[in-house]
Amino acid sequence: RDTRMDAAMRAQRVLIYAMLEDEAAPSAIESQLGEEGFSDSRLRTICHHMLDLYREDAVVDPLRVLERLAEPDLRELVADITAQEGLRQPTAEEIEGSLSYLVNEHAEHRRLMSAREKAGEAILQGDEQTEIDRLRALDERVRQMANRRRKEE
Repeated sequence: RDTRMDAAMRAQRVLIYAMLEDEAAPSAIESQLGEEGFSDSRLRTICHHMLDLYREDAVVDPLRVLERLAEPDLRELVADITAQEGLRQPTAEEIEGSLSYLVNEHAEHRRLMSAREKAGEAILQGDEQTEIDRLRALDERVRQMANRRRKEE
């Protein structure tokens, strides 16, 4: 498997656990990342329900989260995260690092999507030079991301 995906998945799991265990975590995650920052669709759905609970009365309790999740695989995933991360007990530094990592990943993803849209617009407008320039910029950004991820490994 791709190491970056493993790092992103790991960070997402740490943040789900943090929201269950630390009453300050949902606020930080909502304001800095939001559910859109969770690339795994199952964890994004879980985060969505957790943030809904937080917005309702600022209490994200594991039993209340499980009550909200109709899908057995999501309930099992929450139980697995609670058990696995509970054994490891992520530190405050690891939680903050996970949040920073995902905030950066999400911002980079948005920049890439924007660059792709702009290249597509140039293609539709028949502006070949702009298209070439934007595709080169996109290629360079992808290369920079790949180099950064190699250094993280």
